[in-house]
Amino acid sequence: RLLYDMDCYRVDMCVLLPAFGMNNDINRQLVEKYPDKFVACCSAMKTARRAVSGEEPWSAQAAARAIDELLATGAFRGIGEGIPANSAGRKTLSQTERLDQIRPIFDLARKYKVVARVHTGLVMGYPMTHHYWPESLHPLWVADLAVEYPDVAILLDHGGMQGWWSERTVEEAWTVAAANDNVYLECGYYWTELYGKALRDPNIGPEKLVWGTDWGASVP
Repeated sequence: RLLYDMDCYRVDMCVLLPAFGMNNDINRQLVEKYPDKFVACCSAMKTARRAVSGEEPWSAQAAARAIDELLATGAFRGIGEGIPANSAGRKTLSQTERLDQIRPIFDLARKYKVVARVHTGLVMGYPMTHHYWPESLHPLWVADLAVEYPDVAILLDHGGMQGWWSERTVEEAWTVAAANDNVYLECGYYWTELYGKALRDPNIGPEKLVWGTDWGASVP
């Protein structure tokens, strides 16, 4: 299906992400089978599943170890979609607590010189809390990380707009991107006016925009 759609819309290459219910193995196989069509990012999918099933408690350190092993293979170009979080957690996270969870993952992005993808924005109808990916609600939280890791390319998944009409999280994502040379925006859900604002901003412009979609995921 993806190869068919890429051909229809003249898309030369896609970045494959392991999102909810997906895995790294199938993406790696696709990259190996179609090296001229795909590259892939990775995430700690097995760690997340073990936490949800109750096999072992989730920790940022365990997630980092899993990603370290994946990046060491040389088969992946980035981390994400989003930075690993405790999908089984029910504890409200403060900004300090969440950034401390993210830093070990950014350390790996620096070590392997790959992109770190941070999830921003949310789809209405799916409840979003401060238990998991609170940075989706507060893209400005990424500002501290962008300054701490100036040598890490940070891509804000969805550019603040995942699937709604409110522009609050978009404005926050733009603020972080405009203030930091190492922050980029994936903007597949932008409508014309949003593209226009970002393109006209001298601190964003086309150099910082990456086209993408939620193909095959929440909004096919």
